Amino acid sequence: MLYGSGIPGGVINQVQKRAQPLSFGEVGVGFGDPQASEAFVDYNHRFSDTFSARFTSVVRDSEEDIAELTNTRGYLGIATLWTPTPQTRLQFLGSFQQDNPITPTGAPTSLLGQVDADRLRDFYFGDPTDDNSDRTTINLGFEFEHEFESAWTLNAGFRYQNFDWDYRGFFVQDPVPDLNTVNRGAIDQFEESETYNLDLRLSRNFQTGAVNHDVLVGLDLRKYSFEDVSIFRTADPISFLNPVYSGANVGAITFTGANDLELEQFGLYLQDEMSFGNWRASLALRRDWADQNGTTFSSLVGTVQVVDQSDTATTGRAGLLYLFDNGMAPYVSYATSFDPEIGSNIEGNQLEPTKGQQWEAGLKYEPPGVDAFFSAAIFDLTQSNISANVVEGGARGTRQIGEAKSRGLELEASASLGEAWNIRAAYTYNDTEQTRGDNVGNELPNAPQSFAGLWANYTFAAGTPLENLTLGGGVRFIGDRFGDDSNNFALDDVTLLDLQIAYKITDDAHFSLNVTNVTDKNYLASCSAFGCRFGDGRTVQARLTYKW
Repeated sequence: MLYGSGIPGGVINQVQKRAQPLSFGEVGVGFGDPQASEAFVDYNHRFSDTFSARFTSVVRDSEEDIAELTNTRGYLGIATLWTPTPQTRLQFLGSFQQDNPITPTGAPTSLLGQVDADRLRDFYFGDPTDDNSDRTTINLGFEFEHEFESAWTLNAGFRYQNFDWDYRGFFVQDPVPDLNTVNRGAIDQFEESETYNLDLRLSRNFQTGAVNHDVLVGLDLRKYSFEDVSIFRTADPISFLNPVYSGANVGAITFTGANDLELEQFGLYLQDEMSFGNWRASLALRRDWADQNGTTFSSLVGTVQVVDQSDTATTGRAGLLYLFDNGMAPYVSYATSFDPEIGSNIEGNQLEPTKGQQWEAGLKYEPPGVDAFFSAAIFDLTQSNISANVVEGGARGTRQIGEAKSRGLELEASASLGEAWNIRAAYTYNDTEQTRGDNVGNELPNAPQSFAGLWANYTFAAGTPLENLTLGGGVRFIGDRFGDDSNNFALDDVTLLDLQIAYKITDDAHFSLNVTNVTDKNYLASCSAFGCRFGDGRTVQARLTYKW
C-alpha cells in the first residue's frame, strides 16, 4: 500500500526501470499511424555479484490527428544497483528527457455540430510558423535499504527534478457567427521548477499476542521552487474554410500572470498493517506542515502580491477486511487528505490546499483453484478547493471553484480460462455534484456518470496451425457528461472498439499490432475554457522487439 501525501481518489505511482542482479537486454522498433516512429534499447548488465547497471534509451517522433501537432522525444535512463552485503542495497536512478510537444488549441464550441466533424477534428487553429516548444526534464536520485540485526529496516529515498518548458501556443474564442472566421490569441509560457524530495522511514514486523504487525514510521521533506510567466497576446483570426499558415501576426499583450514561489513541506507519518486470524486491519496517521513564500502578479490587479502562507493538517486512513476461507473478502475504509497547491488564481491570490475525505466499502473475491479475481466497491468522496480553468475579463486563468462530491460504484473482474483465454472487465458509476461555489447542484465537468471496458485475449495452443498467435479485442464505453462547470454544454456518450494481434516469432523475437478506435469514431473527449478537444481517431501501432 502506498503511503504519504496525496488525494483520497489515489496517486500515480511512477516507477523508473531498476537495475537487476542479472544480465539481459531488449531492443525494438515501432511504427504507427498517425505518423509515429520509435526505437528503444533496454540493457541490464551484471558486472559482479554486488554491482549491476541498466541503461534505457528511447527515441520517438510522432504526430496527432492534427498533422501540425508533432513531437520529437528523446529519453535516456540510467540505474545502478550495489549490494555490498546481503542486508544492504543502494540504487542510483537518473533520467534525461527532451521533447517539443505542441499544445492543441481546442475547437470553438460554436462550430460543434455546425460544420463537418472530421474536418474540425483534424483542423489546426494555431499557426506552425509561430508555434514553438522546448521541454527538458532531469531526474536524479537514490534509494537505500539496510536491514539491522534488531529486525528494523531503514529505507531512504531522495529525488531531484529539474523541469524547464518554454512554448508558444494558441487559443480560440467564441462565438463564430459566420462559421468560418475564428478569433484567436497566442500564449507565451515560460516554466521552470526544481523539486527536492527526501523520504526516510523505519519498518519492522513483530507480534503482540495473536496480532501480527507491519509497522512503518517515517518523515518526508519536500522543497519545490516554481517560476512561471504567462503572456496572452493578440493574433489575427483564421479562416476555417480557407486557412493560411504564414504567421498569425502575434502582437499586443492582453494579460500577464507570473509566479515566483517556493514551497517547503515537512511530514511525519505512522502506519500499522495488522493481521489476526482472518482479519486484516490498517491504520495510518500523518501530520503535515507546509510553508509557501514568494510573489505573484496578475495584470488584472496590476500589483505584485507577496505570498507568505503556512498550513498544517493531520490526516489519516483506516481500513478493515475479513478474509473468508472461500476467498471472499469484504472490507471498509476511510481516508482523509491534504495536498498543498502551489501557484495563484487569475487574480494573483495564492491557491488554498486541496483537502478531501473518502469512504469506501466493498467485496473482493478470489475463487479457490481458479485464476480469477472479482471486486465490487461503493465510494463517497468529497474534495474542497478544486481548481478549474476560467475565462474572466478576456483573460484565462485558474480559480478554485469550491467543493464537490463523487459517489458511485466500481466493478472489476479478471480471469484466465485455461491457457487460451484472458478476460478483463470493469464498470464505474460516478455521480458527481458541486456542493459549494457558483454552481451548486451541477455535475463536475468532464466526469462521465458511466464508464465501462471489456477486453479479451485468445492465444492459440501449441501444435495448432496458428500456434504462437494471440488475438485480442475490447470495447470501451464513455458515458455522457458536461463540458463546463455551469453544465450548459453536454458531451455525448461514445463506444470505442480496440484490437490487438501479437505473434511470437521465436522465444526472443515478438511482433505486436495494436489498433485503438478501430472504427475511427469522431467524439469529444473534454471541454474547458480553452475550447473542446477531440478524442484520438483510429491509431495503429506496430512494434517488433528482440530480447536476450
